[in-house]
Amino acid sequence: MNIKKIFNLIMAIAFAFSLLGIPASALAQEYSPNIQVTTSRLQIIGSGWPVGSEITLSIDGVANGAGVDYTEKTTMQPSSWDPYTIVANFDLNGNFTFYPGDVITMTDGSIPMTYTVQVVTLTNIDTQADTASGTGTPGDQLLICVSWIDFCAFRRYVIVDSSGDWVVDFSQPGPDGQETIDILPGYNVRVIDQDEYGNHTCEFWDVQFPDMEVTTNTPQHIIGSGWLIGSEIILSIDSASNGVGIDYTEKTTMQPTQWDANSIKAIFQLDQKFTLHPGDIITMTDGVTPINYTVQELELTNINVQTGVVSGTGTPGDQLLICVSRTNFCTVRRYVTVDSSEDWIADFGQPGPEGQETIILQPGDEVRPIDQDENGNRTVQLWTVPIPPYFTVRANYDHQVEAYLWDMGDTLTLTIDNPATANNPDYTATQTTGTAPWDPSQTYVLFNFSDAYDIQLGDVVDISNGSITKTTVVSNLTITNVHLDTDIVEGTAEPSQIINVRTCWQDICANRDETAAQDGHWLANFAIPGEQDWEQDTLNIQPGSWIDSSVSDEDYDSTMFGWYVPTDMTPPTITWVGNISIGYNYYFDFVPSEPTCIANDLSGVDGPCIVMGYSTTIGAHTLTATARDMAGNIATEKRSYTVLPWTLKGFYQPVDMNDVYNIVKGDSTVPLKFEIFASSTELTDIAYIKSLTYVQTSCDVNATTDEIETIATGNTSLRYLDGQFIYNWKTPNTAGRCYRVTMTTIDNSTLVAYFKLK
Repeated sequence: MNIKKIFNLIMAIAFAFSLLGIPASALAQEYSPNIQVTTSRLQIIGSGWPVGSEITLSIDGVANGAGVDYTEKTTMQPSSWDPYTIVANFDLNGNFTFYPGDVITMTDGSIPMTYTVQVVTLTNIDTQADTASGTGTPGDQLLICVSWIDFCAFRRYVIVDSSGDWVVDFSQPGPDGQETIDILPGYNVRVIDQDEYGNHTCEFWDVQFPDMEVTTNTPQHIIGSGWLIGSEIILSIDSASNGVGIDYTEKTTMQPTQWDANSIKAIFQLDQKFTLHPGDIITMTDGVTPINYTVQELELTNINVQTGVVSGTGTPGDQLLICVSRTNFCTVRRYVTVDSSEDWIADFGQPGPEGQETIILQPGDEVRPIDQDENGNRTVQLWTVPIPPYFTVRANYDHQVEAYLWDMGDTLTLTIDNPATANNPDYTATQTTGTAPWDPSQTYVLFNFSDAYDIQLGDVVDISNGSITKTTVVSNLTITNVHLDTDIVEGTAEPSQIINVRTCWQDICANRDETAAQDGHWLANFAIPGEQDWEQDTLNIQPGSWIDSSVSDEDYDSTMFGWYVPTDMTPPTITWVGNISIGYNYYFDFVPSEPTCIANDLSGVDGPCIVMGYSTTIGAHTLTATARDMAGNIATEKRSYTVLPWTLKGFYQPVDMNDVYNIVKGDSTVPLKFEIFASSTELTDIAYIKSLTYVQTSCDVNATTDEIETIATGNTSLRYLDGQFIYNWKTPNTAGRCYRVTMTTIDNSTLVAYFKLK
């Protein structure tokens, strides 16, 4: 055996023990991370990164060119099968389907691992010959394991031939003396194609006795289990009513079911193609392993919801399993024996003989009587506890009551009583049950009284056919807003009340169950999947959509509130509120206050009208008003304006301007006189002046100079006097130096003068 084979064997054994739950520290802690791919189960497992690491999975599908087609994240944590085995487990069922040739990358952000999915199939397990066979990549070495009590207790290594086929024979000793094994039901057969890094593609199969399940009530169907995935299964039926001979045959393939990708079945829906009867002989085979079964006498004849008693008929002496399924299959069960009169009774209202729990039957519960033989073949009936007759009350739309599931031809009497009035009832009407326009198999009655009575919150509504009377109280339910940009519906109801919200667009519908908060507010988000399995559909709510909401009482009668999203394509109109006009000029500190806006629309306005862009700084500005209506239309309007600076005049005499250097004695006082105008308005408040400053500057020998003739005395404070601002500047006592004096107003306009001291 060469070095590569030895290494591959070591890695395969390490992988095998990892699945047994032996800690990584006991085996291959020094190994790099690796990727394990099981193609039929669409499962990818990463190993070898530190516990707690966030692992990012990326898949580049070979069928559509280079580029990542799927990505997902999870955390390295103890596996579900062993707390000592740390893995990143990605179950892609329903999210992405990968194929041989697809490139898989996993990384914790610092250590990446890339692997290409290999061709690996397990096409046949012959329990008579004790052989396993399949396909793979020509030239690859595969590890074939048979596990019973221990993982990979029996193993063979095989090279895929040039045709892509492989076969191993466990009835003969292996080339290195590996022992033989008689492959039996209960064993697990696994094929592994592993690279030098420990990455591998895997397929496996749990060997079982094939069996069949025959459901004899409508819709009749037969389900086969236990053959290999992909096997072609042939069904044959010999009817007991017309002598020996095949009366019906059909073929299908063992494949994952719609309800569970890990459940491999051959399903035959007989529908109207053939009708099963007790005594019919059914044969199913994959061409290697056949099974035969005779359909048994079995009927479920009554379900008493009030008492929890279920009864029916069967073959005398047979033991039956009676299952009630609610949150999971066979939530509560009873075992009963059919008596000599062919009758059986199961009481779920009382504890079972071995203390099995009781259950109060509810509409929607599934009840199954099962008659199973020693080989696991069984006759089954499936019944669902029926929903009782019920009705819905629409308080906001058309003011109507709709009744469902009442017997055809029933005369139904509707009464409505407003407890706040003296009348009792306030409204009454009679209708006869007919068929539903959308489904002739359903019964339906519509009471439409929009002009006759206005349903109110708290009204007591009754419907009766003379023997059954149903009652509900109109509940506090409303839809208050629909956000087309986020696909969110919100409303109000009673605190903690459960609201069902449903909407459709074209052929797609989505449902959400939401619970009202303590203030009664509820919110349904159709942009993301919900929490329940049946809430996974998302929907882009469009103009023209109809949205229904309902709250039900304990007897399935409900209050409904509908909302039609209008097909309004016209954006809202915007009205400006304020004194800023289009194209106007405003002087600093005289700009009108920030404007607002008001929006109007036939379908309603979604949120406030908003104005952006307001400013009082000097320069050009643009205001933008934006509004959105309930149909998602957006309106914008703009208007521009300009803020102008003030006009400064001065400094007046005795100070010369225009870069002239005024010559003055040091430690003397110079009067700085000036005026400020906003357009023609003179500003006289000293608050408009931001600062009066001076700073030493260089003396320009080429500058024009002028001797100041007038020197001020007295108060140096800034003041407005005799039509001008006056500030007596006390010059420094620094002969021969030059200074720049600056007066700055609050709009940042300036007057500048230069001085040279002597």
